[in-house]
Amino acid sequence: MTAGRWTAEALEKAIGAKLRIARPQTGAAQHYAFDQGVRLITGEKVLVRAMPLFRRFVRSRFEPEKISDDEKEKKAESKIAQYQKNGFDYWRIELERDAFAKWKPGEKSRKAKQSRAARKK
Repeated sequence: MTAGRWTAEALEKAIGAKLRIARPQTGAAQHYAFDQGVRLITGEKVLVRAMPLFRRFVRSRFEPEKISDDEKEKKAESKIAQYQKNGFDYWRIELERDAFAKWKPGEKSRKAKQSRAARKK
């Protein structure tokens, strides 16, 4: 940093550290371990807080289908097991991160409605 101005290298380093994810080089497949991927997708730093959100997010992907809750849970757990085995690549994290960002406000709203209904009883 020179006289209050960021150099291109310093700015790139700061942004990369903040996001904790780097775009892969052309043709290179960058993989992330399951726990790191879940934290990147949910934006939580601690895996214990990230996992319940991630589980609900994966389970919500099966909601439009007309299946029972038990089957949704089984499908979600099998998808999570697949992610645990294979991890995430860069592009999967980007797609899931975007979908999670769209899903989370609706989930918070749904939980708030449930809480208000329970208090009124």
